Amino acid sequence: TKFLGYETTEAAGTVVGIIAQGHLCEVLQEVGHEEPVTVVLNQTPFYGESGGQVGDTGEIVGAGLQFEVIDTQKEKGFILHRGHLRQGGLKLGLAVTAKVNVERRNGIRRAHSATHVLHHALQKYLGKHAQQQGSKVDDDWLRFDFANPSAVDRETLAKIEDEVNRRVLAAEPVSSKLLPIAEARLAEAMMLFGEKYPDVVRMVSMGNFSKELCGGTHVESTGQIGLFRIAHEESVSAGTRRIVALTGQRALKQTREDQHVLAEVAVALRVPQNEVPQRVTALAKEVRDLKKQLAAGPKAGGVTPEKLIEEATKIRGVSVIIAETPGVEAGGMRELVDLVRRKISPAAILLASPAEDKVTIIAGLTRDLVDRGLSAGQWINSVAEIVGGRGGGKPDMAQAGGKSPEKLPAALEAARKQIEVLLIK
Repeated sequence: TKFLGYETTEAAGTVVGIIAQGHLCEVLQEVGHEEPVTVVLNQTPFYGESGGQVGDTGEIVGAGLQFEVIDTQKEKGFILHRGHLRQGGLKLGLAVTAKVNVERRNGIRRAHSATHVLHHALQKYLGKHAQQQGSKVDDDWLRFDFANPSAVDRETLAKIEDEVNRRVLAAEPVSSKLLPIAEARLAEAMMLFGEKYPDVVRMVSMGNFSKELCGGTHVESTGQIGLFRIAHEESVSAGTRRIVALTGQRALKQTREDQHVLAEVAVALRVPQNEVPQRVTALAKEVRDLKKQLAAGPKAGGVTPEKLIEEATKIRGVSVIIAETPGVEAGGMRELVDLVRRKISPAAILLASPAEDKVTIIAGLTRDLVDRGLSAGQWINSVAEIVGGRGGGKPDMAQAGGKSPEKLPAALEAARKQIEVLLIK
């Protein structure tokens, strides 16, 4: 099979081979094979996958024929067009026209040229050791593996991305030529260590900054690469790192999607877009603090809702819980009250947490008691006065503080007598 060139996207050809279901055949009439069919032409504009660049897609058409090419491979000098017969029939000797998907080919060209510019930028900012270890190039997408002992920090990645985009904006010319391998070495063309090269090689040059041996398709100017964006950097193996990047339309699309997401987050957080990182950091800290408070609250000192319920006493059919919860902060006591109220009803709960020079008290009532006219605030005030403080809150939940923790036993006894009085009403 003759490959007609890296810039050719449409050409006439003749069918010289048909492979269906693993067998050679002279004629293929059946449309819609689930398994791909392979077609070989005497000459083709389709690029067969090699050198990290994916194969072309497109179609092969003729008199009443439409063959969709979903992949192109290269094997033993043959270029294999793999795809599906959509209309008409195939036969040996049939004259056809092979048409590459031009939009996809252009995206591949942009990404492939970008790998050369990226290679230059990596060596500029990381050192000459940052040589290519492998790559894959697709439609406006590239994956580039390179030698480096450690992760590349965010600041250096930004410099590398900026360097590539500067070369893009400079719109430097891209050219290629065939020359003897010895001349390529004299020109100091980049060669991959361990790679076997033929006597005659293809050297791709970009401006005065890049010369590499390469057999792939490329743009005519670095300006055609368009926007270049690094998606992420990661480890492949010990001493080998990987950069995944986008070019052209995919880079532009990703940028717009990122801007849209940022705008939505800013609206949800009710802050300007440039304050989103600080607000997210603050929220994350709040969540961590609340988790710690919750973990330290109900479990502190072995206090659990179940234990409190076990120690409840019945007064006029109401479960009354009055207890000390040492070491439990106000948030933890409120959490305990809520958990108890979810499990039993009707219930009246009053918890007190003494410290060295203060005492905190939380009182809560179930909804049915509030509907009967009882108030947690009224209950807690009589207790707060004894410990030298005062309280307040809603009918179903109230909080008080005092300065005389030594008087807490008397206060709890008063709380028991007060709830008895309130339940009589």
